Amino acid sequence: MHEKAELHEPLGPTTQGQRRSLGTLGQFLKGKGIAKSDLTSNGVPCLRYAEIYTMYGDVIHELRSFVSHAVASKALYLERGDIVFATSGETNAEIGKAVAYLGNDKAVAGGDTVVLRGHGQDPSFLAYALNSEDAVRQKSRLGKGHSIAHIHVPELTRVEIWLPRVVEQRRIAGILSTWDAAVEATRRTRDLVALQYRAIAAKKIHLRGPNMRPLKDLLIPDRMQTVDPNGPFRALGVRSHGKGTFQREDDLTANGSTKTVYRVEADRFIVNIVFAWEGAAAITSQDDAGCLVSHRFPTFTINREALSLEYFRHLIRTEPFRQLLALASPGGAGRNKTLNRNDLLKFEIHVPPLPEQTAVATALGTLDRRITLLDEYLQRLTIQRDALATELLTGRLRVPQAEAAS
Repeated sequence: MHEKAELHEPLGPTTQGQRRSLGTLGQFLKGKGIAKSDLTSNGVPCLRYAEIYTMYGDVIHELRSFVSHAVASKALYLERGDIVFATSGETNAEIGKAVAYLGNDKAVAGGDTVVLRGHGQDPSFLAYALNSEDAVRQKSRLGKGHSIAHIHVPELTRVEIWLPRVVEQRRIAGILSTWDAAVEATRRTRDLVALQYRAIAAKKIHLRGPNMRPLKDLLIPDRMQTVDPNGPFRALGVRSHGKGTFQREDDLTANGSTKTVYRVEADRFIVNIVFAWEGAAAITSQDDAGCLVSHRFPTFTINREALSLEYFRHLIRTEPFRQLLALASPGGAGRNKTLNRNDLLKFEIHVPPLPEQTAVATALGTLDRRITLLDEYLQRLTIQRDALATELLTGRLRVPQAEAAS
């Protein structure tokens, strides 16, 4: 294994920092070898270009994939402090994502990667800077290709970043690392709550059971009120994969359409008959009331004497119910799978007593609200982190302690 790269201080004569192109910082090396079929359950840790996008953030302390020693001998060995770029990707916008390798293990990098070595900077800072908004814009302009985007060493050497003294780089990297840890901890908490939700839903909600009733007793098709809009209006739709409703502006007069539209009420079961087989169904909210839909989005009144609205809201998100929607959507690959409403209403489901429904809905509702709050907090945290990173990585916001230490 090669000797570890040294970090040299300071880069320039001024504390203000300077913009430098990557071509002036160190040596570029190309990764090689390592197909997906080469991966093993143990052996030499390895990094493939696709994993840079899917498995890691900005800094890698431990690799999760392995290859045999024979395969590793034909690949490029990594040194602690190396910056590894993914040089192939689906779009120019993502091309050239960088990671700093800070692992202690002997490891290798596969093909479609480029390694920057001997840069003399703080590796974590470099990775953050090279994934910043400004650097991403530069790499996007320099990338080539259409169906598959590529960026090569000559292009990477032209990418410029702002470099303060190494002591300030380390402090900036430490600040961003703290924020990243907070983001990751929130994401893990959110995922654990979501896992708990799914476990309780799978245990407490069943379509088969002792009290079977046809859906026609539980869902009453609405006589949809025809509306003739004279201008713009709020149109309602239902996303695929059970992601709920969405609204958008529409204007039939501007589109020159004669399509008939209907007014929606709150607390109705609504389904997208074209994408029902993907789980495109939801319960309309108070905010949805008054929106207009086409015939593709029939609504149903829920029989509250037999079915709790909140219980049904959770039931329609389960995989068994999505499968039921798929069964009511005839057709095959390459053909229209439009939902047959009459067939749907013939299906029978297990309906537990209302007190049991209420108890289940209460437990799931608590978890669902917590997931929503965590999603909102995670979004705000990420926005704040990215805004702070932009200020720190461009030098608009300095770290006074680092300046004093330099």
